[in-house]
Amino acid sequence: MCRRSYLAWCLLSCIGAVLCTPVVSAQTNRTNTSRANATNVVSAAQLRVEERFERVRGLLESIRLYEGQIDAAREARDSAGDEPTKQEFVRQISYLISERNNLTQTLEELAVGAEVDRALFHPAEKEPFDLRSELERLIEPVVRELKETTAETRIIKEKESELVVIRDRLRAAELAVDNLQSLLAADPPDDVAAALRSQQAEWQRRLSAARSQSRSLGLQLNEYNAGKKSFIEVTRAYLSNFMRTRGLHLLLGILAFCLVFFGLRALYGIYRRVRPLGEFRSFASRLGALIYHIFTTFAAVGALLLVFNVTGDWFLLTLSIFFLIGVGWVGIKALPRMFEQVKLMLNFGAVRENELLIYQGIPWRVEDIGLTAKLVNPRLAGGEQILPIRDLVGLVSRRPAPVERWFPCESGEWIRLQDGTLGQVRVQTPNHVELVRLGGSHVTYPTDQFYQLAPENLSDGFRIDHTFGLDYVHLAEAADVIPAKMATALRSGLADIVSEAELLDLVVELKGASKSSLDYAVQAVFTGAASDRYEQLERALPRILIQACNQNAWKIPFTQITIHQGG
Repeated sequence: MCRRSYLAWCLLSCIGAVLCTPVVSAQTNRTNTSRANATNVVSAAQLRVEERFERVRGLLESIRLYEGQIDAAREARDSAGDEPTKQEFVRQISYLISERNNLTQTLEELAVGAEVDRALFHPAEKEPFDLRSELERLIEPVVRELKETTAETRIIKEKESELVVIRDRLRAAELAVDNLQSLLAADPPDDVAAALRSQQAEWQRRLSAARSQSRSLGLQLNEYNAGKKSFIEVTRAYLSNFMRTRGLHLLLGILAFCLVFFGLRALYGIYRRVRPLGEFRSFASRLGALIYHIFTTFAAVGALLLVFNVTGDWFLLTLSIFFLIGVGWVGIKALPRMFEQVKLMLNFGAVRENELLIYQGIPWRVEDIGLTAKLVNPRLAGGEQILPIRDLVGLVSRRPAPVERWFPCESGEWIRLQDGTLGQVRVQTPNHVELVRLGGSHVTYPTDQFYQLAPENLSDGFRIDHTFGLDYVHLAEAADVIPAKMATALRSGLADIVSEAELLDLVVELKGASKSSLDYAVQAVFTGAASDRYEQLERALPRILIQACNQNAWKIPFTQITIHQGG
């Protein structure tokens, strides 16, 4: 009884201590206000000082009350007979001391002013670092946000689950009451009947409680469902609230990120226009550019986090931190590949500037390597590609030869492919090469496949080779007379197709003697201007030689088959 009285007295004292300060302050405010309205003698500064005096007086009274409660609690603790009671008083004393200390700190702040940093004179004890607790504090805003977002749905689901359990209890209680009533109806002995009635009363109580809980939960669910908004209304309200608060913070964060990132990049671009780089950049300039770009990224991320911190949006700040941790973790995994990319940026990797690189089966000149790589092929229309630096990892470049061509042909030139296709190049790009064949049909090849077909460029000049055979009856004239006559006939016949300037050279020589003929090698060399008549010239050589055979009575051999008859 004594302990209960003491606890009640402590509770009333605490309530009085809490209410004392605002009551006294309110009375003082009313007094000061009436005095100010009556007379204008007291200035505003003096009024504020008097208010502080009154608040200090109220705090002192509260502190004295707490000290009296602490002394009384200590005496009660010392006089307690059992250990549990002593522990209870110890907890009460700790609570009272904590409240008294809080009031003392408030008094000190009121006396010296809120602008004084009192923490400089009261260094806090260094708490041991606990990774688990720090992570819990970091995750707490995200979990709280998710709980608030799904609060209504979770409450309804919990109520529904609870209602299912209560209804199961209700059915079980009804079954038990029915069973007990049927047993009592069978007129059992008195002692058995007394026990059954006791059980019946207990189960009847449980049945009534289950019915009451079932009705209560049913009403609550009806209220929740009646007040539940539709999905469209909830979505509209959430988006409206999101745009007013978190959406605005996110927009400001993205805006800060973009301003810092693109602003610093623009400053770098202006600096490079004022002080352009030479054809060959030094290692120091490359390293400086790399460090600047890294700083640009970190500064932009820092601006994003600063906006979230200033706006107090711990949810977005926590998500951003976790996102950065994930990016860092992925970066650690990709560190070897990133190291190769850094080597490429500094121009001492396997691919270097102003060298030849075979990329996707096509030769390219490495024009520039930085955060991206610029590849150029001057012979291709649109022959410029900007690639991510990671696409160069694993490739190797080399120094080009002084007379090396960047592509076998140019637009307007005639080419002949290994598959026999003859045509004029209409357009050639990094993606495809389009040829126009004689007659006007168009053939399109992917550029890498076109390059692999070893195109022969006829526009630079070409040679047509032909082998022609005569019969052995002309053996006497085979070495000198016949070649001269063939050459004369060919020059005369080709004059109808090409001009004298377009025929650079014509050679007819005895190539050798085969089993049934004397073979002559014919070589006709033309300029590139005659490349559009390549197929016509190729057909003209055997035609002209056959006409020469008719004019000179030369016999053309045929394949002979010798049959040996067994004796």
